[in-house]
Amino acid sequence: MTFVAAASACLPPPEPPGLEGPRVAGSVSVREISFEGQGGPLESGCKATGIERCFNATDDDCNGLVDEGCGLPDGDVALLAAWEDNPADLDWTLFVPGGKKLDKQ
Repeated sequence: MTFVAAASACLPPPEPPGLEGPRVAGSVSVREISFEGQGGPLESGCKATGIERCFNATDDDCNGLVDEGCGLPDGDVALLAAWEDNPADLDWTLFVPGGKKLDKQ
């Protein structure tokens, strides 16, 4: 599984209380993206591989967008998870402004 997070906001959200980073089980790879400074460019180290391939959570054409033109809605923050093995089970927790915790299992 590959996890990609992209945001158009200038500042990253505050760390939720008690979060110790991603927890990984099995044969999962996690790629963390960090924001440097305030409003500076996010370097991706992208190498163009051609046209955008849908639903692989990769910026194939190196334009800063992931899976654009694939029928997915765009917004200020996008979280994409993709994996090759089926079936897959994903549990996630989201902390929204104000500290409210949302779980999906």
